[in-house]
Amino acid sequence: EYDVNIRPPEGQSAVLITLDPSSEDYKRVEFYFRTTVPNFEKNTLLEATRTNSKYKQVNKITKIQKIYNPKLREQWKFLLDKIRYDNNNDDDSLQYTRLLWHGSGTLPPQVIYNDV
Repeated sequence: EYDVNIRPPEGQSAVLITLDPSSEDYKRVEFYFRTTVPNFEKNTLLEATRTNSKYKQVNKITKIQKIYNPKLREQWKFLLDKIRYDNNNDDDSLQYTRLLWHGSGTLPPQVIYNDV
């Protein structure tokens, strides 16, 4: 859940909170991540020979952070309300959103969560 009381410090646009691996939020995100992204993939013949293993671990979770960016949250909420309005539907039981996994590759993550 999004805590509207968490606000970024002056001069910053976002707050990042690292989730504890034993927390329910962490476990929920990890579960959904693992069901949609493979944890292992098959090695090439050369890699298998070199490592003596048919599989290698990929997509290792190093940490999970919750991002609070009020500006992006307001934009998201506005668009969600518009979609509901455009579809003449105020039924909160309908699923309009999904969890999203975002890797940043070589791009610094701050560019994404600060909406630079």
